[in-house]
Amino acid sequence: MAISITEGTTEDGFKLGLLGELTVRIWDPDVFCEIALPRGGFLSFQDLEDLVMERARPALLEAISACGLEATEDPWFRAYLEHHMNIALSAIGLRVSSLRIRSLAHLGGLRTLEEVMEVLRERLPFPLDERRAEALEEKVREVREKPWLLAKPSDPGWAREWRDFWVELALDWMWSRGRFLMGLEDMASEEPFSSLDPPSRREILRALANRLGARGPGGKALSKEILDRLCSSLAKWAFENGLYELSASDLTWLLCLGEEEADLVVSRMMGMRLCRRSGRKGLVLVAPEA
Repeated sequence: MAISITEGTTEDGFKLGLLGELTVRIWDPDVFCEIALPRGGFLSFQDLEDLVMERARPALLEAISACGLEATEDPWFRAYLEHHMNIALSAIGLRVSSLRIRSLAHLGGLRTLEEVMEVLRERLPFPLDERRAEALEEKVREVREKPWLLAKPSDPGWAREWRDFWVELALDWMWSRGRFLMGLEDMASEEPFSSLDPPSRREILRALANRLGARGPGGKALSKEILDRLCSSLAKWAFENGLYELSASDLTWLLCLGEEEADLVVSRMMGMRLCRRSGRKGLVLVAPEA
């Protein structure tokens, strides 16, 4: 059961996220059979989970909106949440058997969803590699001080060293920004790559893709290592900041990714068991400890 920090708001204006483990039991068999069970008499676990979520989530949101932030520290807070959910679940003959609150997170002084997302963006775990970020600054400074590095040398030996320098710079840039894909459009819009001529950018991208040994959507060079590090860092960041449910559209906005790239991140997080499908369409439940 998850209430993302982008959804919950306390009575005193705090954005509140909550992640809990909920167990229910049949309280009134007659009501449950009449309302919840289909004619065949069988209800799958997923159907039951959806049925509980449909009624328990609005009750949790209502409970959060009716209390102040200080109430979350009260020993009776869990019972207060259970009470609200029990009222909602009684209509289908169910009752909360247990509720374990795994995590709580809050933000104050924010009025809109856009403000919340801006704070979350500021807290993103970048750079992914501090050493690479320092190396990037050094290389960019070197390009400014030695503008001849923008031109490919005619000597084959020097040309190879020039190409290696730019490939390393590209990798430093990717690690610093958490970008697991790099294409010609990225090079054309980002300094210092944009100062290179188009043939040089194409040559560097080919060398980068060969070094990484993989390509992603649109023929972009793909770093599986950076993708995995990004997924691990994102799961930890989301959990710590109360963004317990994520969607590809959230990542599109927060990370400035394209739709295909955001889908790739979510798919890889699923593959790494850092999240699982939520009961709500298009969302995944972040579970970095699973």
